[in-house]
Amino acid sequence: MAYQKRSEFIAEVDWYKQKYKMDFSAFDNQFRQQPASEELENDWMAWRFAEEGVKFEKDGKIEDSEIMNLEKVLEYIKQ
Repeated sequence: MAYQKRSEFIAEVDWYKQKYKMDFSAFDNQFRQQPASEELENDWMAWRFAEEGVKFEKDGKIEDSEIMNLEKVLEYIKQ
C-alpha cells in the first residue's frame, strides 16, 4: 500500500508542476509574496501535502494509517 500511496503523491506533485509551470519551492515563494485566492490557497495546501507525502514515504517515516489520516485532512481542506 505504501508504494501505491507514494506513486499517488508523486503524480499529484507532477500535476501541480504542470499546472503552474514551476516546482513547489518557486510556487511557495510566489504564493507568500501576494494576496492569494481561495483556489491558490487550496492548491498550496494540497501541493505541500503531496510534497511531504513523497518525502515521508521515501524516508520510510510514515505508516499507512498515518497516510489515511492525512488524506482525510486533505479531503476536508479541498472542500
